[in-house]
Amino acid sequence: MSALGRLDFRKAASPPPFCVALRSRAMQNVVRSFSEGGLLSLVHCCSDMQYVYLLESDSVPGKRYVGTTSDLDRRIKEHNAGKSPYTARFKPWKVVVALCFTNRDKAEQFEKYLKSGSGHAFAKRHFW
Repeated sequence: MSALGRLDFRKAASPPPFCVALRSRAMQNVVRSFSEGGLLSLVHCCSDMQYVYLLESDSVPGKRYVGTTSDLDRRIKEHNAGKSPYTARFKPWKVVVALCFTNRDKAEQFEKYLKSGSGHAFAKRHFW
């Protein structure tokens, strides 16, 4: 299991278009529907990629946040520095899961899905 959560990221010299080992068929089906634009592991992400990340507050158990960014390290630092109005109240934050997409639209669609009712259930079952 990865330090980032329940996903197992694998190193490879030349990654396949989708190289995240997923734990369940339901998780595979949901992520597959968003991965046509190329969902990759964090190991292979670079500056032209888009992250969908899930954070959990260290100070307030159960407080969670889902977002997208092209620079994950910078964005986490901003959350922990209190630069985001919503997350400032619950800092510090830790990354639970970060997924990397080659297609910005697919990343934004997946973020929107995770913020929906069925997306909340999916994230609770597979990420939290």
